[in-house]
Amino acid sequence: ENGGGAVLNFGYQKVNTSPDTFFVAEYFDNMTLSGVAKVITQVLNIDFDWGDGGSPEVQIPADHFSVRYTQNVTFVDGTYEFTVTADDGVRLYIDGALVIDKWIDQPSTTYQVNKAMTAGLHAVKVEYYENTGGALVYYSSKKI
Repeated sequence: ENGGGAVLNFGYQKVNTSPDTFFVAEYFDNMTLSGVAKVITQVLNIDFDWGDGGSPEVQIPADHFSVRYTQNVTFVDGTYEFTVTADDGVRLYIDGALVIDKWIDQPSTTYQVNKAMTAGLHAVKVEYYENTGGALVYYSSKKI
């Protein structure tokens, strides 16, 4: 500032940076995860049912949208059951490997896969698209 009135406000807030606390959610206004995400936020769980006309975010249409959820998760050694449910397309990646690929228009359908996991930090990615009608996506993992 070189003349006249000037104001500077500054603030900060401590955020939880634990890698396995939140999913990063990237929302797109298309069904192909193309371009730049219109909204990027954090969600604690992937457990959403937007119904027949709901939208995940104000900037996102109720139909013809997609979302990518990513998270780094610390697993203990063992076999895990990974579950996804979606009304329309869904993909699940573990450490970059595609383990569930149901990128199709479909009614609410549940898929499961068992995978041996080593102890340590692993990348989990869930991709989802909504065409028309009902919109829902769910993800869980549990040691078996």
